[in-house]
Amino acid sequence: MSYNAATDYIERYNAMVERINTTLERAASKAASALADDVREAANAATHVADTSTPLGRGQQFKYAPDDQSGDITEVAARGVSMTGNEPGGYRINPNGQDVDYFDINGNLCAQYHESHGPAHGHNFNDGVRNSSHLPMSPINCR
Repeated sequence: MSYNAATDYIERYNAMVERINTTLERAASKAASALADDVREAANAATHVADTSTPLGRGQQFKYAPDDQSGDITEVAARGVSMTGNEPGGYRINPNGQDVDYFDINGNLCAQYHESHGPAHGHNFNDGVRNSSHLPMSPINCR
């Protein structure tokens, strides 16, 4: 990922954290200013929001700081999976629960299944290069 892409990503993340924190602050402020029966209802609603919110709601902003270049290069495919050095013959279900990466007997990325964007499809890898064709596939229940 380039410096500009990383910086843009961080800025979007920080803006999202700000929006979430502002929304939570507004909800808490409304709950505190409600009267009579509305106080109890607003407090219950605020508690429910706080209990069911993701940890991102309490996330801290961060700033991009480039690492020192050691000369080592690690090839990484989309979503952070390594092109090599994975569990031989294994697979990895991505955090989104809708995409799966498959590894050959040497631990190299050899195929991907995607359901997170567009109709279910797959990609094959040949000598570390992903085929950009979207091969139609039946949905796989990988969750």
